[in-house]
Amino acid sequence: MKKSIRHEILLSLDATSGSSVSGSELLSIIGDSQINISPAKLLANLLELEELGLISLDRKANYAISLSDKGRQAAQEIHPGKETEATLVMVDLVSFTSFTDAFGDRAAKDTVDIFMKVSKKLLSNHKTSLIKHLGDGFLAAGPTKLDVLTLIQGIKTNLAIQSGRDWKLHAASHVGRPIKFRSDYFGRDVNLVARLCELSGPDELLFTGEINRPTLEISTSTIEIKGFKEPITIGTLSLGNKE
Repeated sequence: MKKSIRHEILLSLDATSGSSVSGSELLSIIGDSQINISPAKLLANLLELEELGLISLDRKANYAISLSDKGRQAAQEIHPGKETEATLVMVDLVSFTSFTDAFGDRAAKDTVDIFMKVSKKLLSNHKTSLIKHLGDGFLAAGPTKLDVLTLIQGIKTNLAIQSGRDWKLHAASHVGRPIKFRSDYFGRDVNLVARLCELSGPDELLFTGEINRPTLEISTSTIEIKGFKEPITIGTLSLGNKE
């Protein structure tokens, strides 16, 4: 078994952020790295990785494949990604679950389609890349001088116009040096912006660092966040603020 193939399998599974995948899905992810591997060779490698305790093969779920804790640690140790300075942004829709329950799956899908269409256009306008679509939200990465407030307010305004509903948003941004691998980002900084988004209130932006808004009242505080040893100093802005 070629060591590079084993590494590629572990790295590809790590890129799924803990989700299990089928063999065909894993082949597709591996294909993005320009490594050609046949289904038979993939299965042989998977069986060896399972024997080593690095992956789990759920035979009751059509051989769903996922990393074990040991495998995740091994993937991190061989990760070829590099630190990249960026502003990480995470946004999601407030009360999306209750909206889906009230109006149904079709309305929910239509809303997400509009949300992502609007978001992708404005992200592009701000030279910011969509990293992950997260159901009713997204993770993006942009330049360190990104005008985050204008970006998110633009998404909110255009979403309201196109959906006919004044959606409130959870939002967070953090300037850091996450690990970039292929088109994805990993590490402490990604975890932090996700935690901040979870903690944000409706139509509230939580952020680290500075946002150049001298005419707006910015509330700052130092808080303890689950999973982080040291307290984090954050700023808070309402998405309804206008200069």
